[in-house]
Amino acid sequence: MPVLMTPQNVIQAFGVAAFPEYFDITPYIDSAGFSVKRPYPAASPPALVVTGNGAPYNTCIIGIAVEAPQTPNGLSRVYGAADLYERCQERHRSSRHNFTDPDCPTEATFYRFKSAPRPQAVQLTAEFFYDCADGRFYGPQGQLTGQQILDLLYNAHRATLGRRARVKAWCSRRWRNTVRRLVWGGQDVCLWLLQHGYDIEPREDNGSPFAAPFRVYKWSDFVRRSDEKGTHFFGFQSSKRSLFSNLIVLVFIVAIVYWLLPHAGILRAVYRNTPLSTAFLVFAFLMVDQLVPRLLQGIVWGLCRLRLKDLFF
Repeated sequence: MPVLMTPQNVIQAFGVAAFPEYFDITPYIDSAGFSVKRPYPAASPPALVVTGNGAPYNTCIIGIAVEAPQTPNGLSRVYGAADLYERCQERHRSSRHNFTDPDCPTEATFYRFKSAPRPQAVQLTAEFFYDCADGRFYGPQGQLTGQQILDLLYNAHRATLGRRARVKAWCSRRWRNTVRRLVWGGQDVCLWLLQHGYDIEPREDNGSPFAAPFRVYKWSDFVRRSDEKGTHFFGFQSSKRSLFSNLIVLVFIVAIVYWLLPHAGILRAVYRNTPLSTAFLVFAFLMVDQLVPRLLQGIVWGLCRLRLKDLFF
């Protein structure tokens, strides 16, 4: 069998021209592959949208691409995807239909479909190969035909209309959006707290964080921009902003310790002894001034390394 190097080779290997349910075979011009369309079942929501001349407006479009093998008789990786195709999406945006155009959907069926569930895009998640030596396709379950690969994509695409699949897709989208907000918003919040609470800013690196959203911060990038005199707390030099921030954190720590821990043992001794209370507060202040900024810097250090990965999550 020939190596699948051209779109025509892939079309012939799949034998898609012999499948009556598939139509509009379009060879790719930039890769060895093709796209083909298949109508939705008559009772499904996408099939209810019709054009002015009564033709189906929505169809399922399936794309297939085959990677060149590493050796002449080696294996070629097969990629595939299925998605919703709107008849006039290449002419204008879907929100700018001319409902008097016979190639555009009718107004009634178009708005009825807007409130109905839409099938979602799917891809071949498992590894599928074409064996150039014997001219057959193989998947996780063994040998299969080109039609079986197309039917697999088509059925997986249609299955996204089910209630269970829609609930799963909704939960997945919510989870991804939540993670993205935590990664992107969390870093910005930590940088703001470092700047306005502790006078700590990252060194200049090609402008502001907005100009370099994927900057990977290092521990040495953070510097405290305080005045030389600063503010002294029991002989310890600190900035005016960090003094206020540390006192706020210290108040919360004292309140939590007082309400949650038992008033016995060493805590009772601290409560009843003014020098011990003063020493405890000074020590807690110093710990807060050192640990809280380091904690915020550590969060920024970790989140900045997740930003690029988060885009493809």
